Amino acid sequence: MNLARIAAVILIFALAWSPCQALAQTVYVDDLQEVMMRSGPDTNNRIVLVLKSGRALEVLETSGGWSRVRTSGGTEGWVVSRYLTPRPPASIAFNTLEKAYEELLAKSKNLEVENETLKNENLLLAAQAEALGQKAQQLEQDYEALKLESESYFEVKEALEEAKAILEEQKGRADQAVKELENLRSNKGMTWMAVGAGILLAGIILGIVLKPKRRRSSFGF
Repeated sequence: MNLARIAAVILIFALAWSPCQALAQTVYVDDLQEVMMRSGPDTNNRIVLVLKSGRALEVLETSGGWSRVRTSGGTEGWVVSRYLTPRPPASIAFNTLEKAYEELLAKSKNLEVENETLKNENLLLAAQAEALGQKAQQLEQDYEALKLESESYFEVKEALEEAKAILEEQKGRADQAVKELENLRSNKGMTWMAVGAGILLAGIILGIVLKPKRRRSSFGF
């Protein structure tokens, strides 16, 4: 039974107990005793049913202190009117209210359990949210570090390529210098050979020029 039904039951009982209540079409067997439903409005008529306290009946007519009533199952008969009450008996009202209270109490406990469950779920979600926030912060820091490393990588790569270009240029210059040195050595060797040949030739010429002449004898020899 939900809260709306419980409120409706309480409202019905409040209206039933109101002093301004008019003659109701539905009556109840009083709390005091069991009531005999008879086939006619007289105690000499046969008993049709034994109605227990709180039994709901529909009044069809009244006559001489008797009421012709009908049960929910369709059985009709006569009951002494003073044993009927237009209001639900106190025991029925109490039992109904007690049942409604128990259902409301059970629902309240269920709500407490659900509330505790939701509280724990909220705590878990909060912890997960905090963990995700920390992870996101760590990812952002990693991204910034990677970004700096990437920038440094490109700077180092550019410097390396520039150094390689300079090295190639210096290597080319060194190769050229080696070639020039070899050429210079080759030319120097030829020069020294020419100088040596010239000196040798000059020595021969000087030897010829400076060679002493033989004297002729008196004898014509």
